[in-house]
Amino acid sequence: MSIDRSQRGLALISALLIVSLAGVLGAARMFALQLETQASRALIGSAQARLLALGIEELAAEILAEDALSSDTDHYGEPWFRGLGDMNVGPMRIQGTMEDMQGRFNLNNLVTPQGTPDMIAVDQFRRLLRVLQLDETLAYRALDWMDADNLPQPSVGAEDEAYTRLAPPYQAPNRPMEDVSELLAVEGVDAETWRALSPHVTALPVTGTPIAVNVNTATVEVLQSLAEYPDPARAQRWRERQLSGGMTDLGEVQSALPSQMAGRVSLSSNWFALRLAVNGDGTRFYLTSLLDRSRGQVQARWRRQGLPPEAWLAPVEG
Repeated sequence: MSIDRSQRGLALISALLIVSLAGVLGAARMFALQLETQASRALIGSAQARLLALGIEELAAEILAEDALSSDTDHYGEPWFRGLGDMNVGPMRIQGTMEDMQGRFNLNNLVTPQGTPDMIAVDQFRRLLRVLQLDETLAYRALDWMDADNLPQPSVGAEDEAYTRLAPPYQAPNRPMEDVSELLAVEGVDAETWRALSPHVTALPVTGTPIAVNVNTATVEVLQSLAEYPDPARAQRWRERQLSGGMTDLGEVQSALPSQMAGRVSLSSNWFALRLAVNGDGTRFYLTSLLDRSRGQVQARWRRQGLPPEAWLAPVEG
C-alpha cells in the first residue's frame, strides 16, 4: 500500500514538473514573440520614417528650385528658411530646419585644387578663430591636415609625426575634408573648441573656386572674419539687415572689405543643409542632407542618418 502511495506521489510530482516546465517554455515563447513583434514594428516604423524624411527632402529641393527662379539673393525672409518647421503626417511628427551652408566658413577653402595653401582663406580662418577667442594656430594645423605635403607649417603645424604618436595612431589624409566632423581629429581640437567653432564652419565637397560667404546669412562671427581688422559694429549692422530682407548691392559689401576678400563674398547661395527629426509610434529617425543647386537643379550631395557630432558633444545640463 505504501509503495502505491509513493508511486502516486512520484507521478504527481512528475506531472507538476511537466506543467511547470510547459509554463516556463510558454512564457519564454511569448516573450520571444513580443520581442519579435517589437523588432518588426521598429523596423517598419524606421522604414516609414526614412521614406517620409526623403519625401520632405524632395519638398525642400522644390522650395530651393523655386526660390532660385524668383530671387537673386538668399536671406532669412525667404521660403527656404520659413518653409519648414514642425508638422504632423499621420502618427509621425516631423521637425525640420534648413540652413544656408554658405553662411559659414568653408574649411576646404584652405587648400587649392593642387593641394597648396590658399593663404587668403588661411588668414580668414585665423581671424574667425581670433573672434571666437580660440587658438589661431589651429588654422595652420587644419591646413596641414589637408595640404598635399607632409611638411608641417613652421613651429605651429601638425603632420603625420604628431598623429602617429597617438593611441590609436593615424595619419593626416592630405586631402580636403569629406565632413566637417574631421576637424575633431585635428591636433588641438577638443570638445570645447568644437562646440565654439562648429556653428561657424562647414566642409563642402567642391574643388576649384573658393566658396564665397553669403553675407545675407553669415553668422556675426563669420562676418567679422571678412575684414583684416574685425569690426563688430559693422557686422552687427549687417546682421540687422539680414533679418530685414537682406542686402541687395554686392558692390556696397565689397567696397567695405579688403580687396582680396571682394571675390570671397556673395548675396546668394547654392549649398544648404536640411536637418530632419521624425518621431512617432516608438520610432525616432534623424536625417541630414546636403543640398546643392549649383548645377541648375537641386541634388542631394550626401545624406547622413543619426545625430550630428554637435549633438553628441553638447554640454550636459546640470
